Amino acid sequence: MRTMLTLLPALALLLGSGCDILFPEPLADDDKDGFTEDIDCDDADDAVNPAIAEICDGIDNDCDGEVDEPGSLDAGTWYYDADGDDYGDPAVATVTCEAPEAHVSDEAGLDCDDTDASIHPMAEESCNGLDDDCDGSVDEDAADADTWYLDSDGDGYGADDVWVVRCEEVSGYILQPGDCDDGWVEVNPDAEESCNGLDDDCDGVTDEDDALDASTWYLDSEGDGSGLDDATTTAC
Repeated sequence: MRTMLTLLPALALLLGSGCDILFPEPLADDDKDGFTEDIDCDDADDAVNPAIAEICDGIDNDCDGEVDEPGSLDAGTWYYDADGDDYGDPAVATVTCEAPEAHVSDEAGLDCDDTDASIHPMAEESCNGLDDDCDGSVDEDAADADTWYLDSDGDGYGADDVWVVRCEEVSGYILQPGDCDDGWVEVNPDAEESCNGLDDDCDGVTDEDDALDASTWYLDSEGDGSGLDDATTTAC
């Protein structure tokens, strides 16, 4: 109170003397974004001020002195690609507006082994005990897998119409197809043809003339029950 009383006479004296009292001009906020020019780094743009989230647009949106810094609102996630196969390691990621060197996006999938360029989501599966295509399975539908045929009768030949494709041997299946009757061990491509009404050797012909037990028939043109020795044929 004493200070105020002391200043009042001096103020009255100044006013009475005709001197102007100068007050500081208020700071401008030209873009009307609520931030004055002393803290707004672009007072002509209401989308730029310390309250704005940084985005990837080449502008210092939040007035922190950095442009498109890591963690920007629409920054991408990039994964380190150590083996150069264009698929990144899911465990080594960074969030930036631009892809860092040797980094890729996860658009095509991520690498399950970033130390081997032959292993990635678009690789062809092979019989090698590895998950080549990063689908969580090993040696499934491998390009070099074998076709195994069911051999129910154990004669060493499998049924043409019952098969599986596997890298490893399948119990009850063999690699050799061609059995026309997989329920009978005596019928297979190695069997001898016999006169029994069956296609024993799986050649598509039944009881052909070269059957093991085929008979020799003699021509009896006269019908007298006796044939000619030099006119014969073999047949079942």
